[in-house]
Amino acid sequence: MTNEVRSALDALRSAGFELAIYSMRNLDELDALLKAFGLRQNFCSLGCSPQFSKPSGDYFRFLSEKQNTSLTNLLYIGDSDWDFTAADDAKVPYYHAVWTGEPTTIVTRKDVIQLSSLSALVTLLTTSYEFTNAGMDEIRELHEAVELNHASFYGGAGISERSGFGGWEEQYRPVLD
Repeated sequence: MTNEVRSALDALRSAGFELAIYSMRNLDELDALLKAFGLRQNFCSLGCSPQFSKPSGDYFRFLSEKQNTSLTNLLYIGDSDWDFTAADDAKVPYYHAVWTGEPTTIVTRKDVIQLSSLSALVTLLTTSYEFTNAGMDEIRELHEAVELNHASFYGGAGISERSGFGGWEEQYRPVLD
């Protein structure tokens, strides 16, 4: 087990996050593995077979009830299509851990936050964004607007940094007018 993983778990717990695992492993096997690495104490819950099985979102509904919080207060970090599908089934926000290299076909066609490293996850959750219901509601509303074609994003170089490719009047004003 790397120091990076231990540091990440410590940082997330210190920031007030309660951590859980949803795995395809058997519960006894995962529990033994976490204990062998000295990590079991970091997790408030383990969702495993035979009680829970991906791609069902049932574990998230169970966890939401157990922790007395709404599904929108949960955040699932996964690395597979089944992870994404399970989170989507329960309407739980999902971030994709691309650093694992797990091949995907569904996630690559979805608009999800993709994290390039474990440290990027820790930075995002502990310093760059206050993780609140209001924040998640705003993100969800933006996603819905994009899916319904009620919003678009136009961005490029030339406004804040001189790129040599047009400028405000030539590139942006016509789009906005």
